[in-house]
Formats: sequence, structure tokens, C-alpha cells
Amino acid sequence: MLRIVSLIVIICMTLFNHINQVGQSFLQRLPSKAAILTYEDKVYMGFSYKHDQNFWIEFASRGPNQLMGISKFILTPHDHTWTAEAFAQVKKEELLDACTDWIGPYMVRKGFRPSSVTPNFTGGWHALEQDTLPTARTIHYTVVGVSLVVVNRIQGYNTTGSQEDILEEHVTYTLTNRGIQVQVTTKALTDCTIERYYGLQSQNSFHDGDIIYRSSEETPYPVGASSQALAHKDVTQKDYAVYAGHKHRLQVILDTDYGLGKGHYLAEDTPYAFTVNYKKSYFNLINGRSLFLKKDETMKWRGEYSFQYIHEGMTF
Repeated sequence: MLRIVSLIVIICMTLFNHINQVGQSFLQRLPSKAAILTYEDKVYMGFSYKHDQNFWIEFASRGPNQLMGISKFILTPHDHTWTAEAFAQVKKEELLDACTDWIGPYMVRKGFRPSSVTPNFTGGWHALEQDTLPTARTIHYTVVGVSLVVVNRIQGYNTTGSQEDILEEHVTYTLTNRGIQVQVTTKALTDCTIERYYGLQSQNSFHDGDIIYRSSEETPYPVGASSQALAHKDVTQKDYAVYAGHKHRLQVILDTDYGLGKGHYLAEDTPYAFTVNYKKSYFNLINGRSLFLKKDETMKWRGEYSFQYIHEGMTF
């Protein structure tokens, strides 16, 4: 079904010969139930969620590093007029206002030798000096077809003094009929060592009921408590779902056949995902086995955020 939808999308994009330029309002005409548009300095991806409501993901420059990324979840009344003008006027219900990163930061150092600097995370929403000293920056972003492509540069924990960028991160968010797919490719700008990296994450302050990990479906955990999935070595599929009142479900899926999703940089007993009691969940992508990247080498992974509304056992 997704392949068919993708084909229709490509045909529609060609026919309408739209302008792909962030900062100018435009409409991507998807098959009746989804749209990507720009409004002011933000990008919105929307899709039909309930029979009478649409779900929008807002992308904006947020956090101490002001990186372009997931900013808000918004519900609006269902309207077949998927335009920036209509979106500006419609009544909005805000479900979530981001207070953290959804695409993870890095524990990365310049060079292959050990560093005397205490390791810490850089990139994402992680800055220094009480969030006054950025450790990353967005170089540019653009809308291409049904995707938002963001390019960031990241410092190492041992280069924050000189503010030298040692990684270049390309994040591509692609609209689906249920949410977004995410693909990340990160290039080393110099020789570097990535010690820990989570990558795919979720802020669960709206979906604040239970979390259920794949392969542990019989054991729901409260989102507000710390928990973890099975060990990496014991599973082949990796995803989890978080719920709000058993009506709203967010499923977070890691592609285990692609790049870091294969688990080559995880210690065997490391849980493939975990949740911390401040209502945030993480995948483990690099943990227990460091990744050494020479200059111009890359690492990559991809995953998906899928949103569903469940009513009387039926998923919309």
C-alpha cells in the first residue's frame, strides 16, 4: 500500500510542478489525506488522523542549538483544503510542545586516541554553560517533494573549546499516510570516535500511558517509570509503542536491516531500547562498542514514527 501511495505522490508532484523552496507557502498535493507545507519559518507535515481531525507535525528551529527538527504535534478539524492559508486560519489543538531532541545527540571525540576531556553529549538539544554555548548548528534545510532535508554540523566533546565541527549530519524526514520516516546519514569531517549514540528517540509527555516493547508485548510499563526492552542479542525486530489513554498510539520503529540498526556497535546484553522516568524513550545504536570513522566516512540508520488513533478496537 505504501509503495502505491508513494507512486501516486510522485506522479502528483510532477503534474503540479510545485516550487520547493522553504519560506514560501506552497501545497504538495498528496492523495487527499496528507500534505506538506511551509508557513512562516516552519514546515508542517499533516495527515488524516481521526474521521474528523488531521494530525500535524511542526518542524522548527528549537532547543539551545536551534536545530531544525520536531517541534510540536497539532490537531486540526478535518479539512480537504490542505493549504498554508487554510492552516493559518483553522482552530488548532496543541498535543505536544517539544522540550527535548527526537534525533539523538552524539558522544563523539575528535581522533582515535583517548581524550583527557570528560565525555559528554553534543548536538541535538545539548549545549554547554547552562545552554548558552551551542555544540551544533543547522547549516541549511529544504523541502524536496514530500521530504524535509536538514543538514547539521556537530562539535566533538573535545572540540567545544575551539568550536570545531567534526560531524555533518543529514536528516531526512519523509511524510507517510501515518506519520514520518526518518533517515540519518552522518559524515566524519575529520577522524573521530563515536562512543555512544541513541539516534531514534521519543518524548512521551503526550503519549503518557504505557510503553510496550516488541518481543515483550505481555509486559506494559508505565511511561513515567524507567524500563528497558530485551537484550539486543535476543531480538530481530526492534520497535516500541507508547499510548495515551489507550486511544492515541505512537509506534517507533527501527529498521534492523539497515546501517546502525543492525546492531554491530552494541554490546550483546545491551537492551535495544529503554525508557527513563522523565518520559523519554531511546533506541541504542552505539553503546558498548565504539565506532571509528575516518575523515569522509559515513554512518547511517533509518526508522519511522507512526501515529494511530484507536477507537473501540479500530485503528484509524
